[in-house]
Amino acid sequence: MKAQVAVEFLTAYGWALLAVIVAAVAAFYFLSATQSIPSECNFGNSFQCTSYQFIKNSDGTMKLTFQMTNSLGKRILLYNRKQIIQVQNIGKSGINNYTGVCVGSADIVQSGGDIVCMFNITDKQFTPSVGKISAFTVLLNYTNCDTSSVPSSCINGMNRSFQGKINSDLELAPTIVAPRCKDMKCDTGENYTNCPWDCPSPRPSSVQVSWTADCAHNFIAVNTGVYEINVTVRDQSTHTMSNVPVYIQPVDVGMPAGLLQEITYQITPPVPLTDANGLARANFSWSGCSCCIDSYFGTCSLVLFEISATAGDAIGYNHACGMLDQTSMSSLGCCSCC
Repeated sequence: MKAQVAVEFLTAYGWALLAVIVAAVAAFYFLSATQSIPSECNFGNSFQCTSYQFIKNSDGTMKLTFQMTNSLGKRILLYNRKQIIQVQNIGKSGINNYTGVCVGSADIVQSGGDIVCMFNITDKQFTPSVGKISAFTVLLNYTNCDTSSVPSSCINGMNRSFQGKINSDLELAPTIVAPRCKDMKCDTGENYTNCPWDCPSPRPSSVQVSWTADCAHNFIAVNTGVYEINVTVRDQSTHTMSNVPVYIQPVDVGMPAGLLQEITYQITPPVPLTDANGLARANFSWSGCSCCIDSYFGTCSLVLFEISATAGDAIGYNHACGMLDQTSMSSLGCCSCC
């Protein structure tokens, strides 16, 4: 009798039980698949990740932000380098790259300094569900300032790249967000003194170079000389900037070039700082062959070179030598050198 009841039960409700079992198995695999990626922010021992967040804005765009510490043991430059994240089926279908920015409390991030990064995903065709964990590959590009030939600068430093990963679940952006430092927004009351991550200090935008050399007489008639170089640095608002290091060097640009290979020169100091008026001063001293001319298309022409000055990302130039015609050169008695 009991066996007959069991058979009748299975006959009546077997399909329902099977449907429940199939649904449970499907739900298990779905949840396992969506949460199989562990939530993490991993840059190894080079950059210690302290926080990270992946949010969906009210307009449907998305944003990945994270904070980390420079644990390289080196000074690095980040702000002027393109940072990249790579994701799959986020924003658009397929594998996509999005660029962002990383900043420190100063342009040069000291060892142990805090770094804030932000990447905006403006595409909206593919958006993961809220709570689902997405995987990001992060490519950090930076300049190793400790390899720079100029102390306290990153000029000529070696460029490096470092890859990390972030797995983060998508959150809805809160409707009301209280202003806070390191949120990549320069809010009211914040400035580059109390929150330089959000409100970067003014950066050099223009460099003006002048100096006292007179090529027609100094570089041809004599064998040595000392000339003053003056460099004025201004920001984007054309305000002069103080305490900015300026890297000064001569550059051959003549046709034919080669004057700098024929003389001995020195710039003192090689990296002067701008004063309260935004002016940096240095001396260019040289000695060597007095004939800085060469033959070009059968005429005597003065070899051309210029002084360049670099402050941050801004570069300025000033020509040191100009072209002289055959008559002028002959009057100086230099055409025999051609």
